[in-house]
Amino acid sequence: MRRILLVLATMLAAVLVASGVTLAAPLHSGGKITINDATFDETTQTTTVGTATPYPSEIVVSGLPGLITDVNVVLRGFSHTFPEDVDMLLIGPSGNLNAILMSDVGAGEDVRNKTLALDDQATDSLPDSSQITRGTFQPVDYDTEPGDVDTFPSAPIQGVGSALSIFNNTNPNGTWRLYVVDDANADVGQLRGWALEITTTS
Repeated sequence: MRRILLVLATMLAAVLVASGVTLAAPLHSGGKITINDATFDETTQTTTVGTATPYPSEIVVSGLPGLITDVNVVLRGFSHTFPEDVDMLLIGPSGNLNAILMSDVGAGEDVRNKTLALDDQATDSLPDSSQITRGTFQPVDYDTEPGDVDTFPSAPIQGVGSALSIFNNTNPNGTWRLYVVDDANADVGQLRGWALEITTTS
């Protein structure tokens, strides 16, 4: 019976693709990320951002038909003792499109084991000066003052915006890369995992 249902589901997907109907793919998941602390050099009075482990974290997507019409990102079990330190950059499979998922959010309010869904269509953005709670939010970069630039070492391109719609009308297949950094010393955190939810159409 299970095999029959699988065949029927596959046939239905093929019909939907042929007719141009959008298809919501299952979540494509990545593993745990440790957010390492930045380091401060007393002699030079400079800070070197801490890169996460792994850096970047990768999700390989394959076999999705059509082009992207919507991308959402799920951050599972986000914890950090000073979340304003954390910056996250998502780079798509093409290597030349990116979105800053978060930068300078949540102030200094300790956050523990919160699952966040990042969606352009969400009603609210991630908070600037209040504690992060679990829920669905628009991605946002609050580090936009002149001269304040988020730095993601070794990333092929640096972030220029936060809208996930930047990936629309592109091929979903390939390696998606999440770059996570901590840009101030004395605090650490982690993600228990992360995931992509990709909607495509033929």
